[in-house]
Amino acid sequence: KEIFIHSRNKDTIIIGYQSTNQHSVKKVIPIGVYTTKALWYVVASDVLKDKIVTLRVDRITRER
Repeated sequence: KEIFIHSRNKDTIIIGYQSTNQHSVKKVIPIGVYTTKALWYVVASDVLKDKIVTLRVDRITRER
């Protein structure tokens, strides 16, 4: 639920993210949230990589 609020407010947040083969820490600005095939995704601007990324919400391990 908090990711929706961060998206609406255009907040910069730091998250832990567990991909299929590694854990990483990302600094992102959420742009929007959507669902497809019963999975939720967040589209965000990755501040450190300077690119737009799509992340699965269920793989976000923490939020600061």
